[in-house]
Amino acid sequence: AMLLASFSLPGGDANVTVMSLGGDGGGLRPNINGWRGQIGLSPIDSAEVYEVTEQVQSADGPGTLVDIEGNDQRLLAVIIPHQGRSWFYKSMGASEVVGRERDAFVEFARTAKH
Repeated sequence: AMLLASFSLPGGDANVTVMSLGGDGGGLRPNINGWRGQIGLSPIDSAEVYEVTEQVQSADGPGTLVDIEGNDQRLLAVIIPHQGRSWFYKSMGASEVVGRERDAFVEFARTAKH
């Protein structure tokens, strides 16, 4: 994985990372299930993927927003495919902090140029 940036969110225990991976970066559901494991949740099946995702429009085309919450932790991820790579913007940490910064995080990911 190519970690391009990492920083803490203001006012609490949460951070943002930016990564770029080749192709689809391993696939949507496998990534969601990996992230669910990071915050103490069990895997989901294909039908449940649509319950935690929504489409977003980015500066470089369509992307997917993932929103997962459990065990006082929340994870937001925006995945943007562009020119054979997938860009992953991930915010993870204390539910309150990640939730409070949700709109700013999504706007950051949506407006980034690749």
